[in-house]
Amino acid sequence: MDIVADGEAGLDRAIGESYDAAVVDIMLPKRDGLSLIEELRRQKVKTPVIVLSAKRSVDDRDQRLAGGWDEFLTSLFLVL
Repeated sequence: MDIVADGEAGLDRAIGESYDAAVVDIMLPKRDGLSLIEELRRQKVKTPVIVLSAKRSVDDRDQRLAGGWDEFLTSLFLVL
């Protein structure tokens, strides 16, 4: 498992190496997650992508298909 701090580093890593899957947050510094995924698909990288977001949902299901990502998960945290 590799972890990177921003979208540019993630894009470089995903293009330069082979992965079974990628988990990408929508709100990343330097390059947002959706533009990262769009560029991966333009570069013909076929790694399955799970989008992670603090948002509760993505309104437009077609955006998922057009954007080239495969699944959507909301991130949660619990304060005790």
